[in-house]
Formats: sequence, structure tokens, C-alpha cells
Amino acid sequence: MAKQYQALWNFPHCMGAIDGKRVVLQCPRKRASEYFNYKNAFALVDANYNFMFVKVGCQGRISDSDVFTNTELYKILETKTLCLPQPVPLNGREKSVPYFFIGDEAFPLSEKLMKVYPGKHPKGSKERISNYEICRARRVVENIFGLASSVFRVLRNLCFWNQKKLNSL
Repeated sequence: MAKQYQALWNFPHCMGAIDGKRVVLQCPRKRASEYFNYKNAFALVDANYNFMFVKVGCQGRISDSDVFTNTELYKILETKTLCLPQPVPLNGREKSVPYFFIGDEAFPLSEKLMKVYPGKHPKGSKERISNYEICRARRVVENIFGLASSVFRVLRNLCFWNQKKLNSL
């Protein structure tokens, strides 16, 4: 996976990108009190737009970080039982660098989870360049959520259209 991120996104040692998404739900008739009209979804995506881990079904008021901390993936990362490769130096360097996942500002920074530097940074600064590279590599998870949303929106509209058509017969 890290080789794919290096080859496709020029981002070494990255094992995947994580993000959360609010998903709109159509609540069933006479059940509105049980539905909040949206739920949270959390996903880990590889460099080729493949879902590697998905958690769906938290209430919408729960933050991405809280959804993440309640997943099996988080527990495995915290207990260090996920079989990630051993840290090795980047090309032309001496200091070993661990393998990691990338997320946005909502996720907790750790040895296994990298995120952007907070705040605004001057053009050309190391922080701004690093943020650009992280965001470019993390774009995979943003894109796959966009694609999935548009597909399911189309499917939802088709179901409603067919239901209206059947009801009018």
C-alpha cells in the first residue's frame, strides 16, 4: 500500500487516508423520531480508491474523531497490533520514519496518524508545503466519498421515482 501511495501520489510511507462523512438518510414514514436525517460514516481508503475499512451508523452529532476512536481500527492502532512495516529511512536519509495513515484536522495526531499543521502558514514555508502534500495524498478519500455519495443519491432518486410511479398506477 505504501508503494502505491509513493507511486501514485508521491507520498512515502502512507498506508491509507481516513475521513468521516455525513450521509443523508430518508427516514421511513411514521418513524421520524428514530432518525436524525443523517448518520456518520468513517472510511480508510487506499491509493487506488478502494475502501479498506468502513464504519457506518453513528449519529450525526458525533464528530469524525469520536467515530474513529470507537472503531476496531483505532483499537488495533492503539494496541499496536496492526502489522505495519517497521520504520525505515526515506530515500537519501538516515533517520527511520514510521509507516502511517493520513487524516484531516478532526483526527488525533499520533505516530500512526499524520495530519496537516494547524493554522495558516506563509508561502514556501515547510509547514505549507507539507500541508499541500498531505492534502494531495488525502484527496483519495475525499474523492471516493464524493463518488459514493453521487452514486447513492442517484440510486435513492431512482427508488423514489419508481415508488411514485407505482403509487400513481
